Amino acid sequence: GDIAYGEIDVQAGDAMATLFDDNEAVSFSFWIYVKGSGDNLRSRIFNFQDLDLANTAKNRNNVWLYTDPAYKDINFQNYYGDSTYFSSSTATNVYTFNSWNHITFTIKRTSARDANGGADATVNIYVNGVNEVSSTTQKFPLAGKRDNYWIGAGRSDILQQFNGYMDDFRIYDVELTEAQ
Repeated sequence: GDIAYGEIDVQAGDAMATLFDDNEAVSFSFWIYVKGSGDNLRSRIFNFQDLDLANTAKNRNNVWLYTDPAYKDINFQNYYGDSTYFSSSTATNVYTFNSWNHITFTIKRTSARDANGGADATVNIYVNGVNEVSSTTQKFPLAGKRDNYWIGAGRSDILQQFNGYMDDFRIYDVELTEAQ
């Protein structure tokens, strides 16, 4: 179904808990309809986060994808550990307001995990079947459980709800190709 100005708190089972542990690649595929050029900057498409507001040192295992209506961007960010393990990719001016756009985001591990659990990765962001970003300088998310899984929102203590609708949100444990 659609998400309209709200969020789904995903009841994540074991498959989600180990999504980035056991797989060499992960893909997200979905439709979005971004309303107008509203002022809801950085509205989250999804946010998988190890969140403990009382213990900010724990908040180091985060993966999120968001829109930035000011620029019609789709942004991926992956943050864990210190700034050494931050990576980001942006597809700029790629979607149309007030119409449906198909997004596929893929991340594929390209190296073995290092002593800290980090690994290199390739990221692709496809918009309406066109590969808008292909970056080989990314980091693959750390293994380990994330305590929070949101689709259509970010943390509940700050306003990051998706400004529009989503449909057919799917997660795959393989890297989808441009043809798929």
